[in-house]
Amino acid sequence: MSQQYVIFKLNDKYFGVNIAHVMEIIWPQKVFKVPDTPPYVEGLINVRGKVFALLNLKEKFRLPDTKVMDEEAKMIIVMINSKTLAFMVDVVEEIISIEDEEIVAVSDSSLSHCKKYLKGTAKFGDRSILLIDFEPILNETQK
Repeated sequence: MSQQYVIFKLNDKYFGVNIAHVMEIIWPQKVFKVPDTPPYVEGLINVRGKVFALLNLKEKFRLPDTKVMDEEAKMIIVMINSKTLAFMVDVVEEIISIEDEEIVAVSDSSLSHCKKYLKGTAKFGDRSILLIDFEPILNETQK
């Protein structure tokens, strides 16, 4: 079966999130810091009266934070099992369809520390796209 994914970049890596979980893609918002949170929790954002936790996926996935936020930067708000969160991305690239049988296990050893947050990887053209599984991230964030 084919599913659609929102493709975005963190540094030079391509990631995808199932479009069924994407509530909204927005411009960066003011972040309200929250003390005593894990390093990957940037804080809270308020979008039209609704408050969301903002995660730093580069921190969570141990990627260097090399890109300066610019006009291409976006925040993606996702909902999974009625829980919502937001995260920053360097750029939203496109929406693509990926067949379930095209998804394979992640073999990149440099990502071994974050494999539990990835459903798998898929090839699209000459790009390798890492597909994020937000359930384990949400479960950790809710603790």
